[in-house]
Amino acid sequence: MKFEYIIAFFLILIIGFFIYKHYFLKENLKNIEKKDESRKERLENNGKVLQYFGGDYCPFSNSDSNAYKVIKDFEDEYGNKVYVKYYWVGKDDAYMKQLNVEYVPAILNGNNESIELALPENTETKDMSTNDIKTLLLETIYNKL
Repeated sequence: MKFEYIIAFFLILIIGFFIYKHYFLKENLKNIEKKDESRKERLENNGKVLQYFGGDYCPFSNSDSNAYKVIKDFEDEYGNKVYVKYYWVGKDDAYMKQLNVEYVPAILNGNNESIELALPENTETKDMSTNDIKTLLLETIYNKL
């Protein structure tokens, strides 16, 4: 008699586990769909995209580089207006070949045109603070998109 209770108990646990898993899996999928919809809406409203191409082996484009940090600062500042996508050598080689990206770091806009991380020409930075220069650089990047 006790053996039957043990089997019934395990069957109830297994059925409960599958119901629990099914319910929460559905909720997670709904959350992912909502995120994708908000991203699509943001892109349809603005259409601004920044693509960063880097390589873990490259000191000028890896996650410790200045170029990467500028793009992260840009994403923090303009992330609600611009969709920023990161591509890495070794992971995204096929896409990089398709766009003819030959070196990293490479930064492209939504039309796959190269963007240079630079202040506007003839900018006098002597009287500007570091924050002012950073703001100007991020605004220049945004305007190039």
